[in-house]
Amino acid sequence: EDAIAWTHRRDGDSDIYFVSNQTGSENHAELLFRVNGKIPQLWDPETGKQYSSTQWHTEGDRIRMTIPFTPFGAVFVIFQPKNSIKPSTALYREEKITRTIPVETKWQVTFPAGYGAPPKAELGTGSWTSSKVFGIKYFSGTATYQSTITVSNQQLKSGILLDLGEVKNMAEVLVNDVVADTLWKPPFRTDISKLLKAGQNKITFKITNTWWNRMVGDEQLPEDLQWRPNLQYAGNDYKGYELKEFPKWVWTGEQRPSKDRVTFTPWRFVEKDSPLQPAGLIGPVSLQLYEK
Repeated sequence: EDAIAWTHRRDGDSDIYFVSNQTGSENHAELLFRVNGKIPQLWDPETGKQYSSTQWHTEGDRIRMTIPFTPFGAVFVIFQPKNSIKPSTALYREEKITRTIPVETKWQVTFPAGYGAPPKAELGTGSWTSSKVFGIKYFSGTATYQSTITVSNQQLKSGILLDLGEVKNMAEVLVNDVVADTLWKPPFRTDISKLLKAGQNKITFKITNTWWNRMVGDEQLPEDLQWRPNLQYAGNDYKGYELKEFPKWVWTGEQRPSKDRVTFTPWRFVEKDSPLQPAGLIGPVSLQLYEK
């Protein structure tokens, strides 16, 4: 029961439910709605697409419905009178995967200037934090991955999903230089069927993590700021250091004394030995073929 959260409102003759999966795993939820005499449609809150469903039936003065959820996924369920609902040809369903093809390749990765990382590197999947290169290990920002995949005419007869596996923390996906999707939660997966062509296809991922790792990395470098004593709240659960004063170089634009530091903040919440957070394209990456 705690796996599903919901809220309900009415708009004229429509009953509108927002239903969300509160777990990090896929969930086939069987739900009983306090609605009768109306037809359900499902609206995807991420894409705005509208779907019909066959997985429902009337049960007394209620409607029972089965909805497949992705990890932490959500959907609007809209109940409307039959004579006012707009028909939708697309069914809300899970794709039936017929074949999974691992994408095992080295990625040409570029890093932006000024963030402490090398301009380019050849990487496989895995967290940046496992790198022996300081600028990659502690990198924070957006790194661009590029490679190619080959798809046959026979494979194009199926629908094709691109699954990135695990990503920390966000990914913009481009296929043949066309934006396919922006992925910000699991599953990091998108349909690229319409963007592929027979033969070689260029795949690009723009992966963005948080600032945490670079702030920890900067603590490995000489200090050039002065901090007040450590503040602790709520039984040491929350602590940090407040900057004593803003140094002159902040206002003048001069080179800071510790020139290899990247980050600056008036409060410091990390230590030299703070654990790093997983970052980058962790994978595994695969193509998933499904029945159209």
